[in-house]
Amino acid sequence: MWNMKRPLVRVHSKKEFKKHFRINRSTANRIIGWLDTSNVLPKHSYGREKINSQKAFLLTLWYLSNTETFRQVADRFNVSESSSHRDMKKVLDFLLSQKSSVIQWPDANTAREIEGRFRMMKGIRNVIGCIDGSHIEISKPKDNQESYYSRKGYHSLLLQSIVN
Repeated sequence: MWNMKRPLVRVHSKKEFKKHFRINRSTANRIIGWLDTSNVLPKHSYGREKINSQKAFLLTLWYLSNTETFRQVADRFNVSESSSHRDMKKVLDFLLSQKSSVIQWPDANTAREIEGRFRMMKGIRNVIGCIDGSHIEISKPKDNQESYYSRKGYHSLLLQSIVN
């Protein structure tokens, strides 16, 4: 269980943090900072204790990075299931609203810089990114089932990304 008297981000070593949350602690702290400066999560002091940006973001990441149910995640972070679900949705909506400022194809100058780094590291020319994909298993959909059936033998969505 979590030690709720310590900040959640500091509970794990860097290696453990990345293993559990699938991102670096510094990246998590940057996104938590964005959440703090937004008006996505309530900041008032009346009523029930509110889930702060750090806890809301980390419980969202935990849910996305692990195979636990809402109930298990809520229990792990010592919040109600309804609060967990509500704030997780707010965090995900916020992240989606930020996508165009974070996910961008490089402009010509940046592409040349990236290509230069690939050339220096591996001797490969004209490369500005690496592509990979991962099948995310889903329940069999009602419609177009064959469109979601993967070569791996189950229904899935394909997550594909390019990184530099």
